Amino acid sequence: MLREDRPDEQRLVAYVVLDDTAPMDSGSAEIVAGWRDLYDALYANSSTAGIGENFVGWNSSYDGKPIPLEHMQEWCSETVRRIQELAARRILEIGGGSGLLLSRLLTICEAYWCTDVSAQAIEILRRQVGHDEPVGSGSDNDAFLDTAARWRARGTEPAPAL
Repeated sequence: MLREDRPDEQRLVAYVVLDDTAPMDSGSAEIVAGWRDLYDALYANSSTAGIGENFVGWNSSYDGKPIPLEHMQEWCSETVRRIQELAARRILEIGGGSGLLLSRLLTICEAYWCTDVSAQAIEILRRQVGHDEPVGSGSDNDAFLDTAARWRARGTEPAPAL
């Protein structure tokens, strides 16, 4: 990640490196498997909603009730507006879910990567966007990256894999 504190002076402030040799302990693996099962079932049962229109699963941590649709629409609009202000050319979305952000940002960027713990969510998004080009680590140890998918804005060449 680059940061520009002064005009025309960019500096590297962060980067991500995958350690695909690190084992996942059994407790973590069980937690991730539980999330995967929960979200696979959630998205499988709500796959008829259009991309970017499915707010299923957004429940309050206070009372467990669904967050009001108006609140979720406002959150989504404001999040997209903030990302657009950054003029991002490449986006990595971790936890793409039902495509709330992807559906609004895909066509304005050079490359869009979307990951989710739920393979079901990724498959539904892949069908809705009309792409079937999976990208992943291929590692059974990495529950997040093995369900990764990459999409490019329409009309551009494929982006290199992460």
